[in-house]
Amino acid sequence: MEYGRDLSSPTLLKVYNGKIWQVVLRKLGGSIWLCGGWRKFMKKYKMREGYSVFFRYEGSSVFDVVILDEIGMEIEYPSRSTHSRSARARRPSSVIDIGNSTEEESGDESDEPLQSSASKVKADNSGKKYRATSSSSERTVQ
Repeated sequence: MEYGRDLSSPTLLKVYNGKIWQVVLRKLGGSIWLCGGWRKFMKKYKMREGYSVFFRYEGSSVFDVVILDEIGMEIEYPSRSTHSRSARARRPSSVIDIGNSTEEESGDESDEPLQSSASKVKADNSGKKYRATSSSSERTVQ
């Protein structure tokens, strides 16, 4: 089975407050990279080195996203809706962990994977978890 085959670009990221973000996926060398839109997402939630991002695949290229700070606590999202955390936790899903991504300030955002703002995602053999390599630190997170 080829992992990531069902993912289309752009894909949607849904955060706890109900906000939906569109992110461009780029498949290169058997890996999947989060590109266009990812930098804006990182800026909005003030993500920095040491943060972890968990993606629960809902299907149809939509991911439910949870962001943890440096000490492993879920961040406070700006209020937007009455989305229930317990409902989010009950949804069956696969998990993608993108950890320790950093970004450098620059001008326009491109769809090309940039070393400091793109994250590479690889599926493991189980088909339920994904490993991510943060391009900024070249370290694999499971």
